[in-house]
Amino acid sequence: MKLSADFDQAVSLYKKSVGIVSLFSFLANLSFLAMPLFMMNTYRTVIPAKSTPTLFALLALVLVIMGAYYFLEKARTIILSKAALRFEADLMGLVMAAELNHNKQSSIQSINDIQALRVHLSSSVVMSAFDLMTVPIFLFIIFYIHIGAGLVLMASIIFLSYLAIKGNAKTSPLIDLSREKNIESQKVLESFARSQENVKSMGMYKEAIAEYGAKHNEAIKTQIEMVEIQSKTSSLSKAMRQVVQILLVFTGAMLVLEGGASMGVVFAMVIIGGRAIGPVEALVGNWRQVVLIKTTYNKLKDRLSELELPEKSTLLPVPKGFVRLKQVYYAPEGVSDPILVKLQHLFESGTVTAVLGNNGAGKSTLAKVIVGYIKPSAGHATLDDQEISSWDPVLKGFYMGYMPQKVTFFNGTVRDNIARLRKDDPDHFAIDAAKFAGVHDMIMRLPKGYDTVLGDFGMNLSGGQAQLLALARAVYTKPKVLVLDEPNAALDGVGEQILMACIEKCKKENMTVIVVTQRPGLLKVADEMLVMQSGRIVKSGPVTDTMSSGNIMIEKK
Repeated sequence: MKLSADFDQAVSLYKKSVGIVSLFSFLANLSFLAMPLFMMNTYRTVIPAKSTPTLFALLALVLVIMGAYYFLEKARTIILSKAALRFEADLMGLVMAAELNHNKQSSIQSINDIQALRVHLSSSVVMSAFDLMTVPIFLFIIFYIHIGAGLVLMASIIFLSYLAIKGNAKTSPLIDLSREKNIESQKVLESFARSQENVKSMGMYKEAIAEYGAKHNEAIKTQIEMVEIQSKTSSLSKAMRQVVQILLVFTGAMLVLEGGASMGVVFAMVIIGGRAIGPVEALVGNWRQVVLIKTTYNKLKDRLSELELPEKSTLLPVPKGFVRLKQVYYAPEGVSDPILVKLQHLFESGTVTAVLGNNGAGKSTLAKVIVGYIKPSAGHATLDDQEISSWDPVLKGFYMGYMPQKVTFFNGTVRDNIARLRKDDPDHFAIDAAKFAGVHDMIMRLPKGYDTVLGDFGMNLSGGQAQLLALARAVYTKPKVLVLDEPNAALDGVGEQILMACIEKCKKENMTVIVVTQRPGLLKVADEMLVMQSGRIVKSGPVTDTMSSGNIMIEKK
């Protein structure tokens, strides 16, 4: 299910709040007229008549209106902020699930875009846009007072609008370019952070800084160019506002000298004129943010049109666990050379199949197809003769255990990682899984046992420890299918014995076990053997028969 509809719905809900905010903004801006009207009446009526009761009455009325202004201003700010937060909340979980479900590498950029939009949609720039509604009313009042002052004010608004349009034409492409350069530099930085061990051990500091600096400098140059354009536009708009204020005072003073108005009119013209030009100046001064809102919105909408949520499917019976490949073909999008070519094989339940082959033979890609991480470009990969992609994604995860070649852990305890972050499950489930995998004693030797923290802020495990913990996580749900990709790559002799004992247990539990390996040790517990070369299955059958056929290349360790 595409996320475009959810995005449109979230935008629609935000727009409903915008309607209420528009009404409150209109009333709040009208209530702001209380101040200039108070000054006009004070100078025109109260002072000449020396009427203290009238002055107190006007004061009371203005204070009531200012109280209403306070509540309207507060209400529109709260409503807009809550609408922006709801926009983020409605999309965040869906987008995260869709990114994790994406066939390509997931990206956090769409998450960042949602958070950025939430900030922008409740910012002062958006408030200034609402304030534009009353600009024609204020302009009409100035025209009513004096046509010359009205023309000055209207001309300044037109000029500022021209500055905004001109600024948009110059900054829009720069903002897109800056965004791209920032993303590129961030990716370079993240790649060095992931390779910290290599950088530190081989003294690659200078090279890392130079590589990142080159990308980052490109982003900085673009930002400097934007700042220069923005500062020129902003400074010009501020100067224009001051000129308009001076001209309004000048016009008002001329009216007073000619006896056509009181000093209150002068003050009123300045206040109302400032209120009319204020939102326009604010938008021009922050036009970069206006363009950024538009750019982020369009980028997010385009990205969400590519993403799909994992679809809920009909709840199928508990599978027996046999996996069938029917003419499976896979080539990444935009790549002509396939990684998997017409794979045909049946993995029987209750059997252990070792998948061997040289580097680049397609073994890991086959493992990812079997667990449903990637979909075949053609052909069928089935679990109990049902397309793997047609199984409910949550239940499929329950029926399948997987240890990828590169083991990673979530930020959490050992218990949380083994339990796949299912914090509502009883603790003994994780302990039982660890005992089943044969790693309970190893865990108890960790500083805090099952409460030892892993991940970015926790303990760094050795390669062998990480693989054994990942094994416990893979068998946590007693899956029907267990796929292990190079599970003994970092194990010593003792670790490999633990792994083989676990595989034997899985076989007794009638699991379908598929092991990708290049080392001969695991062949002792394998029933069948599948040999791959250049994305094709070149040999398959019982281990003894396949080995005796010759030409089997495996790593001896």
